[in-house]
Amino acid sequence: TVLDLGLPAPQNIGRLAVDATNIVVVCRPTIPGVRLAEHLLAQLGGTRVVVAAVGPRRWPGEVLASLGPFLRALRGVGRVVAVPEDKRLQVTGPSHCALPQPVLGAGRAVLALIDAARPGAATTSAQSAPREKGTTP
Repeated sequence: TVLDLGLPAPQNIGRLAVDATNIVVVCRPTIPGVRLAEHLLAQLGGTRVVVAAVGPRRWPGEVLASLGPFLRALRGVGRVVAVPEDKRLQVTGPSHCALPQPVLGAGRAVLALIDAARPGAATTSAQSAPREKGTTP
C-alpha cells in the first residue's frame, strides 16, 4: 500500500491500519512534510510502515529537530529510505526508459524492507534478491 499524504480520506486511514500488512508513506524531508507524515504515522499506530523520503539523503537540522516520536523511531530502525530526486522523472514521470540507478536503488531498498517484514521472508528474501551486475552468488 502506498499512501500519498494528499489522498487518504480520514475514514480510510483506520481501515488501512487494520487491513494492510505493509504501508509505504511518501514524504519530503521538510518541516511540513515530516509533520504530515508524523500525523499519519500516529493514526496508523503499530502498523509496519516504511517511509520513502523524497529529497536529499541528509536532512536539514531544522527538519531533524521537528521529528516526532514515530518518525524518529522509524529512522532509528532503518525504515526510512531516502529517494533521490531526478529532474527528468519530475517532468516526465516513469516511462519505458530505465530508471536512474540512484532511484532504482532506493526502490530496491523499500522493497527489501517490505519483503523482510513478510512472515517467512528471512529464508526466501535472500534467495530472491536481485544480484548486482558482475557479482556471483
